[in-house]
Amino acid sequence: MYHEAFATMRAILDAAATAAGQSVGPETIDELTYLVSTLSDGFALNWLVFTDRTAAELQIEHVLGVLDAWMATNLGAASVPARRVSTVPPAVTLRSLASWVSVD
Repeated sequence: MYHEAFATMRAILDAAATAAGQSVGPETIDELTYLVSTLSDGFALNWLVFTDRTAAELQIEHVLGVLDAWMATNLGAASVPARRVSTVPPAVTLRSLASWVSVD
């Protein structure tokens, strides 16, 4: 399952780098893929245990801060601060990240 998730995230990150006109090496893409999956797994587990929306919004800000710091360190001027907590319904934001999941 993780192989498919990583492949999907790599494709998304490669497309984003290309769209931004940036050249990002495969090692950096792999590191970012690992970081995103680790942070999202931790966030998901925390949500499943506590289901506290107010706390989750603060935790999302912490996760975005970690991503911002990593990207600033590893991508330098090519990175931009992440957008803050989205108000888009989850079904819309999860669609592309879960595209590799099959329920058949």
